Amino acid sequence: MGGIVHVAIVPGDEFSYYLNGTLVAGIPAHGIPYYMQNCKVATSPSEKVRLALSYGLAALDSVYTGACGGQYRFGAAPSTGIWHYGSSCGSGQGNYYQPAGVRGVDCSGLVYKMFQYAGVPFGWTSSTAMKNGIPQISKAYIQVGDLLVKHGHVAVYLGDGDGDGIPSVLEATPEWTNPDGSKTGVIISNATGYLQDSAYTAHRVPGI
Repeated sequence: MGGIVHVAIVPGDEFSYYLNGTLVAGIPAHGIPYYMQNCKVATSPSEKVRLALSYGLAALDSVYTGACGGQYRFGAAPSTGIWHYGSSCGSGQGNYYQPAGVRGVDCSGLVYKMFQYAGVPFGWTSSTAMKNGIPQISKAYIQVGDLLVKHGHVAVYLGDGDGDGIPSVLEATPEWTNPDGSKTGVIISNATGYLQDSAYTAHRVPGI
């Protein structure tokens, strides 16, 4: 018989890991990734937004490919491990490794696939195209499922689902380096900086 494992995650307190009743690991709250404590999404009345978010949230922790990943930035998984070189398409990004059989995305590839999954006509495949082509709205009226975009990055607004006063976004960005050299990319982040940064504008996808 194996040992009995008990895990407790207490927001604002500690991640605790017990084995046979004995605490074997404790991580203080400041060491817990943001999205482990802030992963509740505000409800949207739009079925299409809910479908889009279900796809995006299911992609959490996917590998980041960068903007030079071709088909692989839209969720394709390679049969062998490959590198995506940022200099190859003039994007100025770094180089990103994608292991065999592991799907990956970049920021705009994730958003594209989310709305495609929801059945929404979505013809924009880069953050610049989204910023220039999707109707802009005032940040004062931003809703769950709207986009926060600047030239070079896009994130999906999730609202303040847990009522702690801190809204969230879903995004693909090279957040953590894994042992194999790949980058964990799809995460939930604090939206405050995006809302306050004038470089980011809010956009509502037509048809949602």
